[in-house]
Amino acid sequence: MTITINSFEELDNFLNYVEALNDDDAMRKHWLTLKLNPLIFKDFAEKIKKLDPFTDQYYSLIQDFFGYLQGCKYHISNEGLLIDVELMTHVGYPYSTRSPATVGAFLIAYGFIIKTMNVPIPARILDIGTGVGALTQHLAKMGYDLTCVDVNDDFLEVIRRASKGLPNRVDCVLSNMEELDLKQKFDAVLFMESFHHSLNHRETLKKAINHLKPNGIIVFAAEPIIKSETDYLPYPWGPRLDGESIRAIRKHGWIELGFSESYFYEMLHKSGLQAQRFSSSETHWADVIIARPYKSLKLGKSLSMRAGQEGTFALLSGWSQPEPFGTWTDGSSPTIRFIVEDTPETYQQLQLNFELIPFLAFTHTEQQIKVFINEHHAETWLFNGTESTEEKRTIIFLKEFLDESKVINIRFQISSPISPSSLGLSNDTRQIGLGLISISLDAWRK
Repeated sequence: MTITINSFEELDNFLNYVEALNDDDAMRKHWLTLKLNPLIFKDFAEKIKKLDPFTDQYYSLIQDFFGYLQGCKYHISNEGLLIDVELMTHVGYPYSTRSPATVGAFLIAYGFIIKTMNVPIPARILDIGTGVGALTQHLAKMGYDLTCVDVNDDFLEVIRRASKGLPNRVDCVLSNMEELDLKQKFDAVLFMESFHHSLNHRETLKKAINHLKPNGIIVFAAEPIIKSETDYLPYPWGPRLDGESIRAIRKHGWIELGFSESYFYEMLHKSGLQAQRFSSSETHWADVIIARPYKSLKLGKSLSMRAGQEGTFALLSGWSQPEPFGTWTDGSSPTIRFIVEDTPETYQQLQLNFELIPFLAFTHTEQQIKVFINEHHAETWLFNGTESTEEKRTIIFLKEFLDESKVINIRFQISSPISPSSLGLSNDTRQIGLGLISISLDAWRK
């Protein structure tokens, strides 16, 4: 059954009713039944969609919208929550929900996040917006050194008590994430359901980058980053308009942002970061975006796409898991992105050299691949044969293809990716077009 809400008064009454149930499963079930009449939100969404999401004007209108939704002006102090410190220390979240569904889903998510982060120990992790430290405690018990940041000292007190007796360091810092300045560097910076509580999230991202070691990663776990436009996020970024999010805004005064995936990736790109997304079908909380500074490619050097090599960090969407030989594509439009280190002004042409394996078989003897560099059509490759064997291809292009950022974005448009299973070769269902072994760079004078 769907319940349509036509006013904030109706919404508050419904939320008070649901809150009184005091049952995690029942509350989540009821929140899903909410349907909010778009007229409640006036014309804010339409105004927001017309603006550039990276401008001060957009940011100002989002502030006004939150003030309207909350019924008062937002303040960072709202981001706290009254908790039972003793209960959270000895029982903790998610166990305090007493819901098998919620506890099970979060434990799956924590395992997925830790496995996906894959940070070798010893290492230092900065956990920003740590809350009561449910994931933090798993990481601490593994042997990581942790610095936990939150605006609520009761949350940090839970972590202080729960981490007593552990041999590694767990430091707690009371701070607004937008103003953080620890003058330390970390192997990983972690946001677990916290980045979306930062209204000035681009400033928060700058702070995270400032605390990152050169080969470090920024982890966005279980953040509301939406792949396509929805009724509850009809703009690049802003307040989520689903019932549960509006409840948190109205009841607690929290910032509850959502981000379109395209906006989020563009924000990372503008900050010199590239990202890969990993998700599990088990639970929506098992969703991770790993961001890291762009890999750079020097003249005469190469990026290896073999498993365990740093070149694999340049692989964006449309790729399989790296293997000892290199990495297979999966789909029709895989992309790579990296930075070209400064080349002398006397060099006007750049040459990319590719070591690759076209995916061919007796029943799949032809493959056509168009190659785009920064969306300029640079080359069309034709492959023919009855088996997959290693080949070398080159592309020469003008330096004008590059902008001031020196970023190279390579997109392969594969005409006929196909799975080994459909060819009767194996049970592999990946849609493969080519395997990439390495990319190297040369430069030429005209």
